[in-house]
Amino acid sequence: MSAKLSKDQELADRDLFVELPPLGYKDDRIPKIPEFTFTAAAQYEIPGEIVAGVRTTLDATFSYVGKSYNAFNEEFAGYRAIGDFSLLNLGVNFAAGPATFRVFANNVTDTAGAIDWNDSTTNVAGRSTNRPRTIGVMARYAF
Repeated sequence: MSAKLSKDQELADRDLFVELPPLGYKDDRIPKIPEFTFTAAAQYEIPGEIVAGVRTTLDATFSYVGKSYNAFNEEFAGYRAIGDFSLLNLGVNFAAGPATFRVFANNVTDTAGAIDWNDSTTNVAGRSTNRPRTIGVMARYAF
């Protein structure tokens, strides 16, 4: 089921506007809501211990964001498609007692998927994207 307007938008006080802003109409898709999204995650604990007293796990997350639009219809200035991208995150975890050490890579393929488009009064469009590839380490200690 698609997220769509069930009726035309109404604008109260129309006489206050020099020029009417664009409106959404019945059956226009709701902005910024993709028709389809998908996420899958897997974690695998390596049997036994590679290093004495250390449990090792591998994890992966894949997500897909389908296409949506930044406005109701083409009457809006700067009407653009957003979304339609995939992200892959990978990690390795080493746990010993209360301590955990993690090595990770998020957005492994360095996808720059558009998550929003904004227009300003100066007609300069700004494209917001997801985070770029991020590689790092993290340490935790449970008290």
